[in-house]
Amino acid sequence: KSVFQTEFSKFFTAKTNKNIQINPLTYDKAVLPWLEAETKEIRVIGFTAPRSIEDSISSLGDIDREYVLKPKKNGTFGKFKNFRNKGSEQGKLIEMLSDESTQIKVKVVMEGSTKTFSVGKSERSTMCQIEIDLEKVKVIAGNPEFDSLDSWASDLIKDLRKQIGL
Repeated sequence: KSVFQTEFSKFFTAKTNKNIQINPLTYDKAVLPWLEAETKEIRVIGFTAPRSIEDSISSLGDIDREYVLKPKKNGTFGKFKNFRNKGSEQGKLIEMLSDESTQIKVKVVMEGSTKTFSVGKSERSTMCQIEIDLEKVKVIAGNPEFDSLDSWASDLIKDLRKQIGL
């Protein structure tokens, strides 16, 4: 168990008088509708820049590097499903970037709704991971604010139920 899971479970139980179990989302069918979504951003976290660039900025101290790719205005990087296909151009890009980073996230848009998924080597055995939308969940002193997290999770569940026909 992570520290977050342990502490959040205590907090949740105290606030709601209910228990919570936090597991990675592995229900593949819940993600299927998003495979057709258009990819609007690729965020490469922990990116290792070519040595010459890294040497020139190393004097500034320990730098957490993040490389963000965005398509031209009103463009996309293609369907999210292409990032999961190792033979596609998008899949090859993710494979190459995975070797130079600690995590890769893609932001996809479908019917006006935006979701962020982790892809590449960080996926482990799950089909993908849905990232918390920090534009909707308030973070106070490094911790998610309960009501905004609850609202975001409720909206996500409604969206997933709608997409899988429940």
